[in-house]
Amino acid sequence: MRIILLFIVFITFAVAGFGQNEEDPVVWSHEVNKLAENDYELIFKGKIADGWHIFSQFTDENGSLPSEFTFLKSGEDYELVGTTRESETTTEYSDIFEVDETFFLNDAVFTQRIKLLNTAVSQIDVELFYQVCKEVCIPKEHTFRISLSGGNIVIEEAILDDKDLALSSALKLNLKNKERLKGNNSASLNKGSGLWMIFGLGFLGGLIALLTPCVFPMIPLTVSYFTKHSKKKSAGIFQASLYGFYIILIYFLLSLPFHLFDSVDPQILNTIATNIWLNIAFFVVFVFFAFSFFGYYELTLPSSWSTK
Repeated sequence: MRIILLFIVFITFAVAGFGQNEEDPVVWSHEVNKLAENDYELIFKGKIADGWHIFSQFTDENGSLPSEFTFLKSGEDYELVGTTRESETTTEYSDIFEVDETFFLNDAVFTQRIKLLNTAVSQIDVELFYQVCKEVCIPKEHTFRISLSGGNIVIEEAILDDKDLALSSALKLNLKNKERLKGNNSASLNKGSGLWMIFGLGFLGGLIALLTPCVFPMIPLTVSYFTKHSKKKSAGIFQASLYGFYIILIYFLLSLPFHLFDSVDPQILNTIATNIWLNIAFFVVFVFFAFSFFGYYELTLPSSWSTK
């Protein structure tokens, strides 16, 4: 029993440790240096959290997705002078893609020179697409709104002209018998989209899941445990009900943070389940219990825990 309690404590601390969520692993900033009358140098800086990395623009095309800048209205308001330069990068071989990947650790700095074609332009927008990776890769987008004069950024509002309105009107479908269509739709919603239908489909899916190789062999083992170890039928039913209740409670508690907090990483349970050290710990515990079934180890209660 003491070993079981220690195992539960270990799992609790493991889950708490992996539950830390870095909502935004990269914090971006930018600078503008005026080099000449119409020449500017744009500097984009990313501060990367420990353990994370983002990929270079020039990483191997057969590997992870590279960082990609989109300079809006380039060629219209301004032109790019040369390519976007990068700060120091790291190159390592990827076992997944079997290529050398180039990426940034801790800090990423990109530098791009531009020359104004329209001298009345005082601000430009630059979009960045990148992947930030740790144990999994997350695609991200960031928009830089850059003021060349150092003034406040003005966000332009999209205005629909007559041409846009005409195109949107052309997309409207002239449906006939709208009342009939609405009635059929309402009937289908009442019949097929109710909570009881959802509950029934979920219950049916759970029954089908019992037929999987991982679950089906456990059914006779579980049933025999409650029938053989209970002297009374009522005691067996109570223990089986308690067993089922705790399964429901565990899944309920695991799903609760996702309903209460929007900041919880949806991949956290997958990260925990695929963690190598946690799986090794489970392996050792299961091997220990397997040997205990053969009588190699004896699990006994300490004398101070004995009940009379």
